[in-house]
Amino acid sequence: MAGKTNYTSHGVKYFRVTAKIGEKPDGTTIRKQFYGTGQKDAEAKRDAYLNNLRDGLDTDLSKLPVGKAMKMWLYEVKRRDSRIKDTSFERYEGVYRIYIEGTNFASTRVSDVRGILIQKHLNKLADDTRGYSQLFNTLKLIKMFFIYATKAGYTVKNPCLEDIAIPGGKPKKREVETFTDEEIALIRGSIDGHRLKLLVLLALGTGLRRGELLALKYDDIRGGKVYVSKTIANVAKIDGNGVITRSIEIGSPKSESSYRAVPVPKDMLAEIDAHKLRQMKERMAIGIGGKPEYIFATETGGLYDGSNVHKSFSRILEKAGVPHKKFHSLRHTYASQLVRMGVQLSVIQKLMGHSDIATTTIYVHVSDQDMIDAVEVLSAWLK
Repeated sequence: MAGKTNYTSHGVKYFRVTAKIGEKPDGTTIRKQFYGTGQKDAEAKRDAYLNNLRDGLDTDLSKLPVGKAMKMWLYEVKRRDSRIKDTSFERYEGVYRIYIEGTNFASTRVSDVRGILIQKHLNKLADDTRGYSQLFNTLKLIKMFFIYATKAGYTVKNPCLEDIAIPGGKPKKREVETFTDEEIALIRGSIDGHRLKLLVLLALGTGLRRGELLALKYDDIRGGKVYVSKTIANVAKIDGNGVITRSIEIGSPKSESSYRAVPVPKDMLAEIDAHKLRQMKERMAIGIGGKPEYIFATETGGLYDGSNVHKSFSRILEKAGVPHKKFHSLRHTYASQLVRMGVQLSVIQKLMGHSDIATTTIYVHVSDQDMIDAVEVLSAWLK
């Protein structure tokens, strides 16, 4: 329709607007042009650019190398975004530093980037034996940057809209690791008197994530249910100079659906009482009064570091003679047992705190015996 565009470049129609962005020493006006698919789009890019000028981001990113521009975006935009968790920023910074910074791609000027250059960069990473997840996360970060650059008017067209493939293709999903009934019996037989006994039992009996368990307070268990409203993580704080400091912090759960109330098996309530009594005796022995606040804590009441729990759990498995699996496999085992017992997937979804039931379906395994039993039902019917 007429009026939607007012400018054509290389056969492509755009709407172009112009804005004053400064003055030269001789007083000559400096202007910048902004292009969009229509008037509103072009004006939105102009406004975003002018807002950045007012906020102090007065560098034209389009003229900078990708590496420098992306680093500026990471530290001046993403790091200061209250919606971005410290753990997420740590992941973004790591991807940038390991897979983008210092590469040939990083030296390319932002305005010169095309889809084929991004593809060549991914191909080079693949040739250097980088796996699918590393390539996926690299492309994801590049896409995030160029969405920002396009919206802010630093580029006319987002190069990531072109067809870009991750070399090698997506690998097959690994089967969910669970503990067998025999392995669970061996583990239970080896944790009597161990500091992590209740942690292991609660993981098996409630399916909570490690961070959710370590963040539990005694007042989170009431009426036979455990109320999940927080999680614990070893968080990296990265300042504007890239200096990293780590600390154990309590934060919000993984997603909205992670806020939930999960029934605790009745026989486990007695284990919780016994665990609390042991904690109180331990505190008295070292001269600390009062009741413990956190269910899982050090002798002095400090928070557990998840990495230390991982190491302790590995030693538990070694002592029990059970092949190594992650602590998270206890959660997988909980869900798989519920499936085996015929619990509806929608119920399991709520208990696990999954936002999408498709995640829950990974625990549905059809064994040979399941198929034999199913056909036997048909045999009886056909008679």
